[in-house]
Amino acid sequence: SRWPLLQVSIMGKDPQAPATWVLTSYDSPSNSRGAEANASGLAATLAAAQALANEKPAATIHFLFLPHANDAKGPLAEMVGKVVALLKLAAPPKALLYVEAMGAGEALWLSSREANAAALRVAGGLGEIREVEQAGFTNLLAQSGLPAVRVATRRMMGLSDNDEILPFTGTVAASSGRLIELIRRCTGTLPEK
Repeated sequence: SRWPLLQVSIMGKDPQAPATWVLTSYDSPSNSRGAEANASGLAATLAAAQALANEKPAATIHFLFLPHANDAKGPLAEMVGKVVALLKLAAPPKALLYVEAMGAGEALWLSSREANAAALRVAGGLGEIREVEQAGFTNLLAQSGLPAVRVATRRMMGLSDNDEILPFTGTVAASSGRLIELIRRCTGTLPEK
């Protein structure tokens, strides 16, 4: 209860249309600065929320900020249960993006157990579809029946990886721009000119 789920929603023109959900964690592994797990993912998600805040997307976009997703000793199963319960209150999502590790490059790495996930179908030119990693929060969401897509710019951080060096801000800004475009494509929204 001390570490709440935080949700921000941008209402779409059609409130009945399936929504796009963008999830990220706001924690880091114990004894780690958490530069890539998950400061860069959090920064990219906050940048996307800010960039899209004044737009009127075709469908609603929900940004969901999660605690405990990077702490192997934390209540991961409980957190997944809360996410599943929250999503069951809504219509099935059009897209479910889990954002992490956005500082290793500009191009997005997308992976999902759901081969037909909406985000994978619309990601052309933004990055590449990568092999699904066997661990991580995205896989826990998939095991719960959610069509989660991991969005990052590198493989998952391992326990022995150095996560102390902050990524170059220009790289995070560029990958954030691609994330914003991916979210727009998932909702079917074109930016106003």
